[in-house]
Amino acid sequence: MVKAIAAAAFAALASTAAAARCQNLTIPISVSARNGLFDVTNPTDNIEATNFALRMARQGHNYTMESLNGYHTVSGDYNISATYCEPDAGPGQVLQILTHGIGFDRRYSPCLALSCTC
Repeated sequence: MVKAIAAAAFAALASTAAAARCQNLTIPISVSARNGLFDVTNPTDNIEATNFALRMARQGHNYTMESLNGYHTVSGDYNISATYCEPDAGPGQVLQILTHGIGFDRRYSPCLALSCTC
């Protein structure tokens, strides 16, 4: 019974995902970020890692501010790759902007996995 429900749900998802028109986009952006410069070395063993964690968790102290030496601004021009999909019936009234997790890229989607017309 559970397998039948799962198969029906998958079939419904497949038919929904397959009814889409998609296009790949390249979006040029210019970004600038102000990054903190910290006077902290990477821990090289378990004792240094423990001491770092203890300094970060020490009550009444702000270890981040104590080790901050200033700021550095990083800027650049980049291209973001995106895929825009809309149903065959035309665009809806809501636009969902979705991002992938760290282990995936924009190609990870049910639509592409099901070989629909993307």
